[in-house]
Amino acid sequence: MPRVHHRKARKDYPNSGITKGDMYFTWRIKAAYGGTTYRSLTRPRQSQLTNSPFKSSYLAAQEAWEGDKTPDHETIRAAGEAMREIGEAANESYENMPEGLQQGDTGQMLYERAEQCESKADELDSLADEYEMLEEPVEPDEVVEPDHDGEEGHEETDEYQAFLDYEAARDEYESEQATYESEMERIVSEAADLIGDMPE
Repeated sequence: MPRVHHRKARKDYPNSGITKGDMYFTWRIKAAYGGTTYRSLTRPRQSQLTNSPFKSSYLAAQEAWEGDKTPDHETIRAAGEAMREIGEAANESYENMPEGLQQGDTGQMLYERAEQCESKADELDSLADEYEMLEEPVEPDEVVEPDHDGEEGHEETDEYQAFLDYEAARDEYESEQATYESEMERIVSEAADLIGDMPE
């Protein structure tokens, strides 16, 4: 990744919206023939610091995931779609290479990237399905323990039995809620691991 510098503009850079005196960020991405210098008033994202279309797209997908503080099945599915598109782009580059070069290092790298992204997309889709099928437990309506003031036989009254039923339902609800939250955390964690592991 190129180094990013924070500087004070000595002149205007109209194409970047920078005027003389502004503090701005600048970085240079090298290429086979020269390179390109970029300037921005805001700190560049990781996806902006590479000249590899694959890495840029993949890092952008990671940034989109990390930007959602409450990921759900829609976020996971969107990440799966992004992985599939990235894989399709890598496969298209592979298919467009001459057959002889497809067996070379670059060709095999593109092939592996396409395969891995497709696999990640399938796994993310499955996780999104799992998340979507989770059913949040319904909290039981509260029943207050009746005031029996030491009255004998109160355990057999309908009011007290209703309270006992509520207590049992409450315990079951809390257990189911803990399982529900644990499953959500597991699914999101597995999705994050998939997205965070960028193919070479």
